[in-house]
Amino acid sequence: MLKDLEPRYEHNQVEEKIYRLWEESGFFDPDKLPDAKKRKSFTIVMPPNNANGLLHMGHAVGLTLQDILIRFWRMRGRKTLWLPGADHAGFETQVVYDKKLDKEGRNRYEISREQLWKEIWDFTEENKAKMYEQTKKLGASCDWSRETALSDLEVKHVEREDPLYFIKYGPLTLATVRPETKFGDTALAVNPKDPRYKKYIGNEIEAKGILGTLKFKVIGDEAVDPKFGTGVVKVTPAHDSKWLKRERRWWKR
Repeated sequence: MLKDLEPRYEHNQVEEKIYRLWEESGFFDPDKLPDAKKRKSFTIVMPPNNANGLLHMGHAVGLTLQDILIRFWRMRGRKTLWLPGADHAGFETQVVYDKKLDKEGRNRYEISREQLWKEIWDFTEENKAKMYEQTKKLGASCDWSRETALSDLEVKHVEREDPLYFIKYGPLTLATVRPETKFGDTALAVNPKDPRYKKYIGNEIEAKGILGTLKFKVIGDEAVDPKFGTGVVKVTPAHDSKWLKRERRWWKR
């Protein structure tokens, strides 16, 4: 016999089960879709909410609009990824945590740097878990198997092999796995012990680009491996923090 309808909709008895079925289906992960490699992609990186408190109505509106777009393109057959994430928010989180400490009758100046860092980190992680749970309650079809990171502390590095691309800069040819960053290049670097390029160190070379002819200084740095690629590397400080530190050292000279 059919059961009588409940006098009101009890979402707690239905929505959690449905969302669990969605997650277990694997369709939030675009790589698990049939013929995933043949499909066109559609991606939204969720604007990371500050992990210094719970979500409010404004967050719900933003998440709903994103979910509408994601579901629309998923139903159109796109390889669709909605990448979740949260921001520990730095100074803003510290301000919120200061208020929390004040309510507890404590002061951050009475806590060691290490202890304060740990407490604030735990605070943001706890908030992030609650925010993600709220997001799931809204039915957001995010791929929870991955998330975006805004800090090097959250990045997990993975080694992989990529093809080398060769770019000609005037008389020199360099090899790189990231040719798309060439627009941020500020100099070229070679190993000072490499006899092939000694005559170029300290000089400027001209190279043609989409903005016209540009000049690049050739710098000698022992960090450059002469056996890698052509032995010439491009310096892109806006892309690589290691090169930024080295370039600052060069300018001090």
